[in-house]
Amino acid sequence: MLELLMVPAIIRTECGFVVGGRKALCVLLYRLAFPCRLKDMRLVLGLSESCICETFNWMLHFNGLQVGLRTFAEAVYNKGCPLTHCWAFIDGTVRGIARPIRNERFFYNGYKRKHAIKFQGVVTPDGLFVDLYGAEVGTRHDRYLLAQSALLEKLQTHMNSPSGHPYCLYGDPAYGQTDHIQCPFSASVNAPLTPAIRNFNKSMSQCRVTVEWGFKEMTSKWAFVDMKCQQKFLLSPVATQYKVATLLSNFHSCLNGGNQISQYFGVEPPTLEEYLKV
Repeated sequence: MLELLMVPAIIRTECGFVVGGRKALCVLLYRLAFPCRLKDMRLVLGLSESCICETFNWMLHFNGLQVGLRTFAEAVYNKGCPLTHCWAFIDGTVRGIARPIRNERFFYNGYKRKHAIKFQGVVTPDGLFVDLYGAEVGTRHDRYLLAQSALLEKLQTHMNSPSGHPYCLYGDPAYGQTDHIQCPFSASVNAPLTPAIRNFNKSMSQCRVTVEWGFKEMTSKWAFVDMKCQQKFLLSPVATQYKVATLLSNFHSCLNGGNQISQYFGVEPPTLEEYLKV
């Protein structure tokens, strides 16, 4: 993994700490895997608390950690979904944070009843996140995240078949209906719902839930980002921690031949070597 990620043999932090590349990667993985105290990590890694903190932040911002429509669409269709050109699923997630000392009301999500930040993710049938946007404050709507991410413009430019037919994402009603994003039929707009429409909504819902599996699987692997009291948005790079944990979750799926989502759709993820070449 060190070679694939191109982690240097020796890293030097802003405060002058010099750490071997292998140990720096261990610091990143250890810190994200479980919420533990720096003093406990010091005993395991043999580094000072200041060095561990600096190394963790250096690895979070390390540039080496960056990242077939038809196959995905066929996998979704074969699971009983009526859409023939749906290749992935989109959803937002609300991540709890510690209560901020400033601008508290901007972070408070009344629906979830907690201070939070929001991310938008896109998951493909091979179980990988192919797009993750955030963070925005917890009061923002999913449509706002969609607009700010410029994802729709990317879809319109790149996600079309050779014949010009659009490949689409499927999400909840908050995203609205476009050529490249589909959502369930709403009873308030399409009432009364016919049996065919109800069956469509039910079939697509059974597959759309996989994007929620993706968020859950990531936080189960990297429990640190799910520990609300540790997510101090104004003090730590909370958004970067979440993005790096998501990327590491993709790595884990590639190394282990898939996850719950890929098994559900019967699509194997690429190898780690193939993934990092993309």
